[in-house]
Amino acid sequence: MNEDQQEPLNPEDLEAENTFLKMKMMLENGAQFGTMDGASLPPDLENAFLKNIMAFEQQFQQQKTTTVFAKIGKPTRFKPIAELRPDEIEAAWRELDAHMQDHGVQLSAISPNVSTAELYRFTIEELFEHDMDDMDVPGMTSHFTYDEFYPDYKYDNTRYAIDECLALIFNKDAPDMWLWLKNEVCLNNSNMMPRDEFIALVERFKSVHDSLTLVSAEATDCQILETNCVVKGTYAATGSAGLQQLNYEGQWTVTFYFDDNAGYYGIQQIQIEGVNF
Repeated sequence: MNEDQQEPLNPEDLEAENTFLKMKMMLENGAQFGTMDGASLPPDLENAFLKNIMAFEQQFQQQKTTTVFAKIGKPTRFKPIAELRPDEIEAAWRELDAHMQDHGVQLSAISPNVSTAELYRFTIEELFEHDMDDMDVPGMTSHFTYDEFYPDYKYDNTRYAIDECLALIFNKDAPDMWLWLKNEVCLNNSNMMPRDEFIALVERFKSVHDSLTLVSAEATDCQILETNCVVKGTYAATGSAGLQQLNYEGQWTVTFYFDDNAGYYGIQQIQIEGVNF
């Protein structure tokens, strides 16, 4: 038997080592441990988990950085996109993506408008030179999102207008988690009101309904202007109040304003046809 190899610990010894590792992490890093729904991990899995966490903590404390290119081994076989034929790009990206993932690096895009060619170009020309933490923990992946570098505001704001605005208004059980709402809001040609007042107005509208459902919502236009973004569309919703069945439908407009300090758009004006708040 190779002297560098060790016999696997039996369950009792594993549990003892796990207890020691937990105590060490609690004393050194203030870690806290519990169980999930009263269950516990098998000793061997818990041991591997604890050692991975300790390796992560040790490397994190060293604060070493590197570039993505260095992290993935400084490969030279990936050509600039200008040297690839259009019919070669898909396979080239699959190979590059697989190589990066093998080295613990992953790139994805949220917007469906980002092409394979753009992902390949961005990786070769820009991401390779990007700084990252130099961590080497088994199973750990450093994830990059293309949209964080190049946001697709039309796509994002269209989604937010529907999912983070209309869907919150026309859903009786939706929580009042208005993530993209600015501090002052105009609703259906009202004067500007504080966001808390706006939220209370929407909740009052929802409270008079026994049920409220957004049946459909579609964006028909999205315009990026100098300081704002205007998203327009159509919707249909149904509700009930006692024995009365209610139908809402018409045009809607959600206007976003860009916040230079925060670096993102926020909802400030909402116009929904067919609704009296």
